[in-house]
Amino acid sequence: MGKRQCILAKLTFLCVFFIAFLCLAHTFCVFSPASAWASDISFITDVGEEGISPYMQELSKVRERVVACDFEKRVEVMNFAFACGHSKESALFYAFPEVVETINNIEKKLYVAPKNATLESIKGSGKVRVVPEKKGKRLKRDALVDEIFGVFNTNMGENYKFNAETEEVECEVTSKSMENCTNLRGGFQTTFATSSAERKHNIELALSCLDGKIVMPNETMSFNKTTGARGESGGYQKAKIIKNGMFVTEFGGGVCQVSSTLYNACLLSDLEIVEVHPHSLPVSYVAPCFDAMVNSGSADLVIKNTTGYPIIIATSLDNDTCKINIYGCKNNYKIVRNSEKIEDLLQITTEKTKNYKDFGLTSPLEKGEERVISSGKPGYKAVGKLLYYQNGVLVKTQKIRENTYAPTKRVVLVG
Repeated sequence: MGKRQCILAKLTFLCVFFIAFLCLAHTFCVFSPASAWASDISFITDVGEEGISPYMQELSKVRERVVACDFEKRVEVMNFAFACGHSKESALFYAFPEVVETINNIEKKLYVAPKNATLESIKGSGKVRVVPEKKGKRLKRDALVDEIFGVFNTNMGENYKFNAETEEVECEVTSKSMENCTNLRGGFQTTFATSSAERKHNIELALSCLDGKIVMPNETMSFNKTTGARGESGGYQKAKIIKNGMFVTEFGGGVCQVSSTLYNACLLSDLEIVEVHPHSLPVSYVAPCFDAMVNSGSADLVIKNTTGYPIIIATSLDNDTCKINIYGCKNNYKIVRNSEKIEDLLQITTEKTKNYKDFGLTSPLEKGEERVISSGKPGYKAVGKLLYYQNGVLVKTQKIRENTYAPTKRVVLVG
């Protein structure tokens, strides 16, 4: 049979079938759902797209006549569709679209999303706890459809009340599974007893931004993004920072002590360090090669959770001590830091400056007057290593950094 004859045969069959069906629908107001004709629609695409639109429009017209019928006729349509192999809901939707719309609205109103168990920090304590899961709730949709389908086929009274039962929705993460993430993997603390009130404020603010931060498996965390812009708008105050080889007063002074504390906590927790930067000068609160200088826009501390489980950061601020703990799955190692100076840099230079504002002063010195702001300190080269122990036995040693810290300048303010 040629291609043209094949197409004519298909069209002839379709026309005969469609006319017979329209007669049936007109006489009995019975028609199966549109999904029943999916095979016929795909059959029509063989003869060109121009044949689809009128056919579908006719289907829509027939269904409009079905919905306009009385209740008994619509029930016949529903039963006919179900007998043709469609689900009860599909059959109900075809004959009673308004009923299914009502079911959808009920389903939306009754649905309560489940809440997975999670971890949270006990604010300011350096400890964490598990927040239990809460099961959700949803409509037992199939049961309601079955009830409606059955009632529509019986002598339904006008005041019949359908029973919209609900069922629980289980959580994907339970308290039991989260208990594996409450182990203290590592922690570190530094002191700031001699710091100014402004510097202490900045340390407290940065710690509060980290407290309760959860890092999921294979995710990275940026210190700068987590602690925010270190300006007046971010709530930070002016305190001493290292700039151009000197200690000067600017917004956010003291935040580097928090980033360095976090850096060491991450090392002891066996986390991956993606980005870290040393200070140009020695700092007093942490050993050489274990500092982490940060600066908005140019230097960040970035860590990555490679443990396979969520981790959570918990911070505390007690007795002028900045403390950071990291909780997660059990750490397979006890990790010890080792810092070794390999060369002293003793040449201290002197710098004279008139920039009194850099040192927190409100007015310049008198002409000819001098004031020593800093006496200067020697610098050094150092190497940082991590020692990994299991059951009290050293199993490996890893060199992590080798840094040079320049001598601190002797700074003299002049009038």
